[in-house]
Formats: sequence, C-alpha cells, structure tokens
Amino acid sequence: INADNVLDSVSGLSTLNNRGTISGAFQSGSGNVLIQNLLGGVVNLGDPAGSSFGGAGDRFVNEGVLTAFGTTGLGGLEQFTNAATGAVDISNGAGGDNLTVGVNMVNEAGSRILMDVDLSNPTSASQNDVITVLGNLTSDGGAFVLENIASTPSIVDFPELVLIKAGSVDPGARFTVTGLENLGLFSYQALTSGSNIVLRSLLDAQAAGGIVSNFITAQNSVSNAFFKPASGFVSSPLDPAPNQLGFSPWFRASGGLTNQGSSGVAFLSNG
Repeated sequence: INADNVLDSVSGLSTLNNRGTISGAFQSGSGNVLIQNLLGGVVNLGDPAGSSFGGAGDRFVNEGVLTAFGTTGLGGLEQFTNAATGAVDISNGAGGDNLTVGVNMVNEAGSRILMDVDLSNPTSASQNDVITVLGNLTSDGGAFVLENIASTPSIVDFPELVLIKAGSVDPGARFTVTGLENLGLFSYQALTSGSNIVLRSLLDAQAAGGIVSNFITAQNSVSNAFFKPASGFVSSPLDPAPNQLGFSPWFRASGGLTNQGSSGVAFLSNG
C-alpha cells in the first residue's frame, strides 16, 4: 500500500494486520485503532507531517520493521510497542532523523532501534538521530544498533549523546548497545540520564588494570632475579690438620642476565 493516508477510523475499533509493505501515514478519528505490523511486515513512515491518531486507546505493535527517515511521528498514539522481533530503523547513513512517538513507548527484550550517530559531534542535532517519546519509556532489554558516521577520527571522552528524549523513563529500563566497537580501554553503554536515554563512553576498569598488572609482573621478575639476599661465606677450604690455622684465597663471582619483556595492546573504539 502506498498512500497519503493508509487508515482512517471514525468509530469503534479498527484493526490493521500488515505482513506486506505500507508506505504513508495513518490518520484516525475518534475510533480506537490497533495496528499490528507482523513479522515480515514493513511500514515506511514517509509523510513529514507524520501520523495522527484521535482515539483514546490507539496502539501500534511492531513485530516487523518500521522505517522513519527525516522528521516524522506517530502523534496521539497511546502506546507503541517494539516487540521482541521488531526493529525501528531511522538509520540511513545521515544524521538528523527525528521520530516522535506519542504517548508511550515499550521496548521488549530482543527489539532493536537502528540509529546514526556522529561520535565526533555528539551534541549536534543535525549529525545525530534521535527519538522523542512524549510519554513514558520502558525497555526490558532492547538494543540500540548504532552506526558511527563520523568523517574524522572521533574522540574517546565525549559528553552525553542523547538517543531518546522522553517525558519520563521507567526506573527499570534497560538497553544494550551494539554496532560500535566495545574493545580495549573503552566501551559504550546506554544509560538513563534524567528523562533521557544517553550514550556514554566508559573506561573498562578490567582492561586498564591488565596493563598495570603486566608492568608489575615484569617488575617483580627483575626484583626476584637480582635482589636476592646471600651470605658472603659460601664455602671455605679445609684445614690441613685439626687446630692448625690455614690460609687460602677464595673468590665468589655472581652474575647473570635476565631478559624480561611485557607488552600491552589496547584497542581504542571509534568513540
């Protein structure tokens, strides 16, 4: 289906189950609407004006793929559920996409949100995608799949990069981050900051401690090789007869070579 208005509900409950491809916007009157984008279904929100729902209990359940490029939205929707097999895709290789969901958004475990970010310009609205949730945001372990579109090498320590702006965030909301390298000294996490979900670059204490541990191990090996207490009288010649003094020279030489090396490799992420 490719139309300006895909659905117009005036009264009662209207249900739309999609297993194909829908491109356009949804408009409804005072009747409640249930849209189920089933597994394998694709919904392309191509209307800059977005969709408008007028009922008191309108719901959108996404089990397939919902794409929303540019600035668009699902206005008046009481609940948008990104199901376990669902994906919200606003990643098109360019930042600045903004999807508004009203009112509430639920992300089930296994669900995905695909976005473009510019880690060299984390505070630039034109370089980073963002989702705005007018109501409450919850997540049982949804995943952000992020693509870094930075044209220049990015910095590691950057301010908070806002991924979702919400009216409120459930205290138990949990997200994972994929798509960006999580190797070496720094890793990325999606955390709650006020009423937002933000991307942060955090120092991996275990990786950093490994470099220090290698240095201490090398230092201890050198100490054990050279700084050993020893007696100056290791042996002495036998006297020729009892109770008779005897003199003879003796020498003690101590030497050695210890070759101890240690190296640590830290992979810095794109952020």
